[in-house]
Formats: sequence, C-alpha cells, structure tokens
Amino acid sequence: AKDAAKALCEEVIAFGAEGSLAERTLSRWYAHRYPAVLAFARHAADDYAAERLRTGRLTFQDLLLHAARLLRESPSARGELGKRYRRLLVDEFQDTDPIQAEVVFLLAADDPDETDWRKTVARPGALFVVGDPKQSIYRFRRADIAIYQQAKRCFEAWRDEDGKNGGDPRGDVLELIANFRSRPSIGAFVDEEWRRRFPREATGEQAAFAPLATRRGPAEPGETEGVWCYTVQPADPGRDMNVATEDAARVAAWIDARIKAGERKPGDFLILPYHRKFLARYAEALEARNIPVQVTGSEILIEDELAELRLLLAALTDPSDETLAVAVLIGLFFGIDHEELARHALEEGSFRIAGAPRGLEGPVADAMATLRDWWKLSRRVPADVAVETIVEDLGLVPYAAASGLGAARAGAIGYVLQVIREIGLEGDTSLRAAIEALDVTLEQGEAEAPLEPGREDVVRIMNLHRAKGTEAPIVVLAAPTGWEDFPPWLRVARSEDGGADGWTEIKSSRQGGFVQRIVARPLDWLEHQRVEQQFEAAQVDRLLYVAVTRAADELLVSRCPDRRAEKRSFWQPLYARLTRDVPPRELEGVAPEGRRELSRTAQSIVAEAEAIRRERELLATPSYLAVAATEIAKAGGEAILTRGSGGRGREWGTSVHTALEAAVRGAEGDTLRAVGRAALLANERPVRPDGEPRELDELVALAESIAGSELFARARAAEPVLAEVPFAWRRERDGRVEIVEGVVDLAFREPDGWVLADWKTDVVEDAAVRAARQELYQRQLDLYAEAWEALTGEPVKERLLVSLADR
Repeated sequence: AKDAAKALCEEVIAFGAEGSLAERTLSRWYAHRYPAVLAFARHAADDYAAERLRTGRLTFQDLLLHAARLLRESPSARGELGKRYRRLLVDEFQDTDPIQAEVVFLLAADDPDETDWRKTVARPGALFVVGDPKQSIYRFRRADIAIYQQAKRCFEAWRDEDGKNGGDPRGDVLELIANFRSRPSIGAFVDEEWRRRFPREATGEQAAFAPLATRRGPAEPGETEGVWCYTVQPADPGRDMNVATEDAARVAAWIDARIKAGERKPGDFLILPYHRKFLARYAEALEARNIPVQVTGSEILIEDELAELRLLLAALTDPSDETLAVAVLIGLFFGIDHEELARHALEEGSFRIAGAPRGLEGPVADAMATLRDWWKLSRRVPADVAVETIVEDLGLVPYAAASGLGAARAGAIGYVLQVIREIGLEGDTSLRAAIEALDVTLEQGEAEAPLEPGREDVVRIMNLHRAKGTEAPIVVLAAPTGWEDFPPWLRVARSEDGGADGWTEIKSSRQGGFVQRIVARPLDWLEHQRVEQQFEAAQVDRLLYVAVTRAADELLVSRCPDRRAEKRSFWQPLYARLTRDVPPRELEGVAPEGRRELSRTAQSIVAEAEAIRRERELLATPSYLAVAATEIAKAGGEAILTRGSGGRGREWGTSVHTALEAAVRGAEGDTLRAVGRAALLANERPVRPDGEPRELDELVALAESIAGSELFARARAAEPVLAEVPFAWRRERDGRVEIVEGVVDLAFREPDGWVLADWKTDVVEDAAVRAARQELYQRQLDLYAEAWEALTGEPVKERLLVSLADR
C-alpha cells in the first residue's frame, strides 16, 4: 500500500508538472481570464482615483502623480517652480522611484517644454544626487535599480554632449570609493565575498562590484575587530521563535558582559534580525538585564490596550448603546465581573452612558459615573484633549511602562496620542477621527516613538530594511531563521524610453490567507517569474551587502546548525566563507541579575503622589495667556452676536475667505474656480447630484466682484500686498502677559501707511442688531490695527470692514 501510494503521488505530480498537457491547458484558462480580471481591477482603480480627486482625499502617491503631471504638462508651472527651487540635492538616490525621479529631473530641467525627464538637460549646477546602487533594496516599492542607472546615464550624456561641443559639462559622474567606517578585516571580508556576487560591469538587475576601500587602520592593542560566526542551539530548533529566543538570550548575555567589563557601552551595539517579528525578543532579553534599548520597525506592542481604548471611544461616541458600555465595563480598564453587572441590573441600574444617574452605589455605578464624566468631557473639548485626559485618568502610560518593554510600550502610547493630535490640527477634532487614527495605527502595526527621544547610549534593534544609513562599532546579524523565499507575484520591466510593462499572478485567499488559489495570470507567467527571481536574487545580495557594511569594528553572524533552521536563515549565503576562514565561536556572558524589589508603604506613595499633584498645579499656572483678538473684541457682546444671526455659517465664510485670498494672490478664471471648488468641498458645503458644489458659481462671482472693486485696484498698486496674514502680538495687561492672536484678511501698504480690510459674510436684518454687531467688528479691527502698528512699526491709516452679504 505504501509503494502504491508513493507511485500514485508521483503520477499526480507528473500529471500537473510544468509542460504537461494538464499544466498547459490550465495555463491557457488562467490566461483567458487574465484580461477580464485586469480590466475589472483597472476600472476599480480608476473609479477610486476619481473619487479621491473629487472629494479631495488624495494619498501621498496621488500628490506625487499629480505633481509630476503638472511639471510634465505645464511649462509655466515648471518654470516658476524651477525659479523657486534653483538647487536640488537628493541623497540616497538609489531609493528613488520613477515618479520621484521624474519630479526631480523636471524641476532641474533647463528646457520647460521637454516632457520626458530622461531627455532633459539640467540647468548648470541645478541637480546633485548621491546614491549607491549596491544599496538598492526597495524594489518592492518601485525604487528599481533601473531608475538609478537611467539617471546615471543622463548625467553621463550631459557630460559627453557638452564635452563634444567644447563647453563646460553640465553633468558628470564621480565615484566615491573611500570607506571611513570599517576596519580592514571587515573590508577584506566584504571585498572577497562580493567580488564573486557582484559583476565586474553593471547589469540590468545588479550593480557592479566596487572594492570597499577602507581608510581606517587596524585595531589598536586591546581593541577587537573582525568578522565571526557564532552558533545558536535551542532545544527545539524547528520552531523559529525558539531559535530567536535562544539567540536573544545569548546576545544579551554577551553584550551585558562586555559592558560590565568596561569594553563597550550600549550605544556601540546594533542588532539586525532580518524579520521584524523577532525584534521584541531581543529587546526583552536586553531589558531583563537593565540594558537600555531602542527598537525601530517593530510590530506595535500595545494592541490590547489600543483595542480597549478604541472600544471606549466608540462607547463615548454612541452613549446610548448599552452593549458597548457593558463591553467597556468588563474590559481591561474596569474589569467588572458579571455578578456585579447582574446586581446593578437587578437594582434597575442603567448601562446608558448618557442616562441620568439613579443614586446607586457600587463598582458599576462608580464606573458608569466615570464614563459619564468622560462623555461630557468629549462634548466640551477636542478629541485629542479628551483622549489625553482619559489616558491620564486611566494611568495607561505608567501601566505600559511598568510592563515588559515598558519604554517601548509607553512610547507607543505617546505615538498614538500624537497621531490623534495631528489629525485634530488638520481640522477634524471628533471622536470618530480619533477612532480612525487608532484603526490606522493598528493596521500599520508600527509605532516609532521612543519614550526618551534623542537618547543615544542605547542598544539599537531594527530589521534589515530599516538599517540602511545607520552604522555601529559592533553589528550582530541575529535570528538565523524565519526567512521564506516566496515566488514572485509581480514582474515589472522598464524600457530605455521610460515605459514600463507589468505582469502579475492574481490569487484569492482562503482559510485566513494560508491557502491561495490562482485566479488568473498571463500565458507566459512562468517565464516572467523566472526573470523576476533573478532580480530578487540580486536584491538579496544587496541586502546582505547593506547588512555587513553597517559594522565599523566587529561583525557577528548568527547560525543555527540545525538543517531546518539553517535553510531558512537569511544569513545562510555567508556561512561557507565564515566557517571556512574563522571557526564558529560561542557567545559567553553572565547570568542576568534578578529584578530588585521595591517595598513602599501606602502612606508614602500617597504622600508622594500628593506632592507631585501640588507641583503640577503650580507648574500649570500660566505665565502668559494666549487669547484670540476676536475674543477680546467680542467680550460682553456675546448676546448681540447670537441675536438675529443669519447667513450660511462658518463653513461658507471660510470658503469665501479662501477664494478671496487666492484672488489677492492673482488667481482668476479657471484657477480661481478650482480654488473655490476645493474650498467648498473641503468645508462640506452642499453638492449637486454630480458631486459639484451648488454654490460654486456664486462664490466665483463674489470673488470676481471683489477683485474688480476699487479696494483691489488700490491693493494691486501697492507693495507689499498680504492676504490671510496670521499674527501674534505680545502685550502686558492687568499685570500679566497676553499673546494676542489673529488673522488679517487683507493688508497692503501705500506711501502714507497701511490699509487693513476685514471680510464679513453674516447677514442681519434687524438694523439695531446690525449696528451693534458692526461696533464689535470695528473694535476687533481696531485691535488688529494696534497690533499691526506694534509689529511693523508703521502706521495704519485705514481700517475697512467689508460686508460681502451686500454684494
């Protein structure tokens, strides 16, 4: 039976082998589907791009594409931007993708009518790029080595063409080969190994070999330098995490021993696992020995806390949802058991956060009161302020800091709060926006925010792709397992004329993504896949080159002798030379010290907390007051501002201000219309069924009317002319310092002084209320003028209130 099963298995493999009738038939079926699937995907991508453009929600890639198109299609825009950015310096050019390269070369181009960046000629001295093709490791994000080589040929063409014509060359290529980082032993290892990995001349997929011309001398007596391979032998090497855990323990012990011996300091060490999933293991091992550590590129370490915080914010967003409230109560932050919940329910207690308290007592009632306070807070203040207060009330930062990898976890919370704060500064201060920020953070899986930014004397741990551009005296290529050489799923070929062709294999996922089924692919996909594998193999050689050239004095390469682990080690290509030239060594260290126990009485902790509270209250007393000029002017007139209010609200007023600012800066015609359209959409003004703003024609007409007024004629004749000018003016009042802030809508200087104008868009029918409002507005404008004279040292001769509702 065993032999029959084996024979049957071989027959099945042969039946579907490459070149068989079954394989050829199936390949044709996949190729038949391929155009239909691509057409569907292309239509979906085009529709999504159009929707992003219509709603003004462009991605960073969208901005790059539109910037490149603007430079390509508008000679006037390119000429103006070229004058503004006369000199461009691009570092790490090998990481540049085609769109970025196009933007750079078009900005530097001398001929504004040339649309192909590869055919442009740069202005003299306009473009300086630095790059190393041997460190091109981001092909997966379109930073293809071919782009670097095309750019290099541009510089060579500029040099040769100008040289033939007897003029000074506009371009040249200089080779910088000196290495001031590495010791000779590391340089010798790199040269010997990569002389056979890199070709003598550059090819389409690989950079040319260049010797690592080290300029440092050998180590002094008592110092250590060289390249070594050390072994890791866990009890169960078949599991990747076991290998990484054992390796982390050995590396941490070895680093600990060298620090305690006075040979090295923490900042001398850089640990580089290939995969980021292992980073936390090394950080934990070092932290257990009280060695300061900084992790870069790790998966976020506080998923549970963030998920609970997201749940809490969702409950505050919908305070009538009792299910969400109960989920929060039984979660991490309150930890209330089901018996207490049942008791509260039997006493007719409510789980509605927005509900009125019933005078009940107990942990559930106390928790509901806390939730109710947070809900009220979230209605009074912006989301970033509310979330920070909630995080502080919960003690989330000290909770994270007291856990394993405390510095990294507390820093991750700081990162999340910063993301929410940035979204608030962009204008969306709602809890919904805060929840979206949490979702984005969880999806990205990374939080780059050390608890002590700028601290230098720490052991750095990062995955290999993050290491480019860094260096350290001692580099450990760690975690000798976990690498999977997956077959390519995408092939991109770039031609000399700037075109690009692509092919892909489209799959559907089942069982959580572990099982994938082919949906469609081109007929010659296997050949494309073989070609792409050559490019990926070449990039692996460059990744290894980046890894070994980070070290200045010592390079240690981890190895697990187990066959299963070794074939999955990214460092495996280095083993043959290392084990031949230098015997493997064991990393020796010292046992970790146990954590010290801190014994404190409750009274001392309470007293210290009270002292800290008093100190914080003292420090929280403001030494100055920042106040808006509008608040000062309107003090005592709030009732007048709420009586007879008309018009279309703040969003319409903001749109009007934006359009008039553009008009002041010279926008007209289609440009003014585009600015007005974007302003109305950004301020969520009403739209027609086709998605266009209903008020666009009216807004443009209003802006053109003002632009044709006598006031604008005077402004155009003046110098300078300023629009939407923010200011901050320091003054002393009632024994304290005030920072008065405001924005002047229009300011221009005539020979005998400045003219200030302030736009008003509100509509008031009642004459008395209108007069009272005008008095407040004039008070505001007078304050603007007082600030302007103080800041400029020049007189303000006119102060104009312009009512746009009358036009």
